[in-house]
Amino acid sequence: MNQLAALLCIGILTLATVGPSPVLAEVDTHTLYIIKTKSLPAIDQVISSIKNANPYNIIIKEFDLDGKPERSNTIVESIQSQITNPANATVMTLGTPATQLAIDQLKSINIIYTMTDSIKLSLSSHKNIYEVSDKPDIAQQLHILEKFLPAVKKVGIMAAEKYMSNMKIEINEAKNSSNLHILLKTITTPKEVPSVFRALIPEIDAIIFIQDPTVINGMSYKYLVTTALENNKPTLVYSNYLVKAGFLGAYLPTPEYIAQQTITLVGEFLHKEPMAAEQVHDEQQLILHINKKTLQMLNIQIPKSISNITTLGN
Repeated sequence: MNQLAALLCIGILTLATVGPSPVLAEVDTHTLYIIKTKSLPAIDQVISSIKNANPYNIIIKEFDLDGKPERSNTIVESIQSQITNPANATVMTLGTPATQLAIDQLKSINIIYTMTDSIKLSLSSHKNIYEVSDKPDIAQQLHILEKFLPAVKKVGIMAAEKYMSNMKIEINEAKNSSNLHILLKTITTPKEVPSVFRALIPEIDAIIFIQDPTVINGMSYKYLVTTALENNKPTLVYSNYLVKAGFLGAYLPTPEYIAQQTITLVGEFLHKEPMAAEQVHDEQQLILHINKKTLQMLNIQIPKSISNITTLGN
């Protein structure tokens, strides 16, 4: 009888000692909920890089809108049902629809977003939101132009007038960091794109297109590609999909860089000191995507000094 009592006491002590451990593990576990707008190569490469760069052993759960707004409620409800403590969760979104969904419906959770059209986003309703940019700034694009096309001296930029106030600081900084002359042209409606572009062509050696749907859209991109080629003008854009469409090139952060910045932010959330993601400074974190056919049509040779380059097309 005494032996049985002793065994019971040992069992109770063991439960008391071991019991709390799973609770502590649960508190320390952080989950990254990834919502992608659609499964596309560039998006999937970033997600794969995030999974490979995970020093904090974060649990990663992936959701796909698949371009279908009707999936929104199901995804939101699934994420909300799994979160018991918002401090132990981060949402990462890729693409504008996925990001706007998280902003509107997941207000109590830290959100990291990338690969969006920032012009179309409404950020005012969410406070804890952080961007990891998938685009270089204008200064970096001028820098690669100087290396890639040393004969270029004058660079044009087209943008809608309503977005110009947000760009003035960036453009001024770009002017101060480059020997290239920047010629800025503004428009108010998409209808002005052809005439303004034709007027700009004789005054420049190359053009940079920033992300602006007023300038590049489904109606204008073929005209811009064709006119630039006919006038032997190199073009830099903000997406490798536009490069595939015929523009010469895009100077973009690598998937590994975007993943690194994402994991860094999550680590800062874990340490209760969230900060904005850093801008891209290292050239090895950027890749110049080039349309091979457009390169040949413009009769451009790639300098040997540029190693971080990839060609698209046959």
